[in-house]
Amino acid sequence: MPHYGRFLELVPGELVRCTWVTRGTAGVETQLSVRFTPGPEGATHCALTHSGFADPRAREQHASAWPAALAAQGARLAALSEREFARALQRGGGIGRANRSMPDATLIPTRSYPDPEAAVHWLREVLGCVERLREPGPRVQLTMGNGAGRCCGLGPFECAGKRRTATGHAPRAGIQRR
Repeated sequence: MPHYGRFLELVPGELVRCTWVTRGTAGVETQLSVRFTPGPEGATHCALTHSGFADPRAREQHASAWPAALAAQGARLAALSEREFARALQRGGGIGRANRSMPDATLIPTRSYPDPEAAVHWLREVLGCVERLREPGPRVQLTMGNGAGRCCGLGPFECAGKRRTATGHAPRAGIQRR
């Protein structure tokens, strides 16, 4: 299931606050906050808050899903040997199955352009970016060194059979693009 969002606040080792949009939020941009604090014996306590749901059903679905997701992540971390854990940290903390369709980068920003083809051409010619993958949309993944990014158009596109805007959110009445 695709997940979209944007970072609102990042405090290394302490806090990640972002928007969260999925089919489960019915296209509504909810807010997710994950706070990390030291726990006993070198453990890290993870406190997750998810707010801004459009209806109680979506809130309850996420309230039951997050504990299972966090428990599964904890089990995967606990099962790693010290060497595997160190390698995961070197790779940016990723464990489990890799998403092979996404570049191996810590952060992959998406930028919307009125003419994405012209933007991709400019990024290739001027900055030396390499076109990695074309997605439906039009959306194009680009890499440059160990960095990556995505270009997409400003208009709506289809994603998982649903109409989305360039930022991945379902269109909402009263929202104007700048």
